[in-house]
Amino acid sequence: MPIKNIKDLEKRLGLEEGVLAKGFTEDEEVEISLPEVIRTKEEDDTFKATLTENIKSQAKSDFSNLNLEMAIKQAKIDRGMEAFEGKKDLNIFLDAFQNKVLEDAKIEPDKKIQEQNESLGKLRITIQEQKDLFENHEKTFSQFKQQTTIDNMLMRAIPESGLNISRDRALILFKSEFNTSLEDGNLTFSKNGGGILKDKMESPLKIDVIMGDFVNDFRKKAEGGAGGGNENPKKGTDVEEVVAKLEEEGKTDEQINQELLKRTLKKEFKD
Repeated sequence: MPIKNIKDLEKRLGLEEGVLAKGFTEDEEVEISLPEVIRTKEEDDTFKATLTENIKSQAKSDFSNLNLEMAIKQAKIDRGMEAFEGKKDLNIFLDAFQNKVLEDAKIEPDKKIQEQNESLGKLRITIQEQKDLFENHEKTFSQFKQQTTIDNMLMRAIPESGLNISRDRALILFKSEFNTSLEDGNLTFSKNGGGILKDKMESPLKIDVIMGDFVNDFRKKAEGGAGGGNENPKKGTDVEEVVAKLEEEGKTDEQINQELLKRTLKKEFKD
């Protein structure tokens, strides 16, 4: 009886077409060479499943090795271990990594302490600088406040009228000639680097006395009275004339004050 699917069998067995048919019709024995591996359907399915699993396992192993190499590479960078050659043997790397950590543990605390000390030193310098700056501002303000108090006390002692010069100019001239200090609410005066000016009783000169004597050179003098004539019609006008002349010459207030002080010291103004 002929086999219907003989061609399919020949194909599956890897035989040339007609080999099986010839074998069935020959009277003599015929030897047919078969492929080395012949699997049943179940065996073939098992083979394919095993092959697939092996491929997956190999791929997973390769991927794990790649991740391990990347992890080791990053760890080497983080710990300064670029010179370490091993990158595939995890055990060798872990030993080297442990040794590096132990080595750094001995060095880094000292380094951290040094960094902290340097940072603390800079902070102390900054604090001291700010403290010095504050104290300097405080000292400057205190000096300004004291000088303002002195100026106000001097200004109150200057007559509000009867002078050939303004009270402000009189104050500037006075301060140019005398050094004034404030102690316990009282003013003391000195001149030309000398000691405190005192009266006959060896008491410090009072502000009213010393200011009164100073502004005498700048008081307006009454012109000659009735019947008495005027011995010196220009008496008492010298300061005004000098100021007017200096202003015409374009002198500054500071230059005018210096000139008035110079003439006052030379006693050029008439009594």
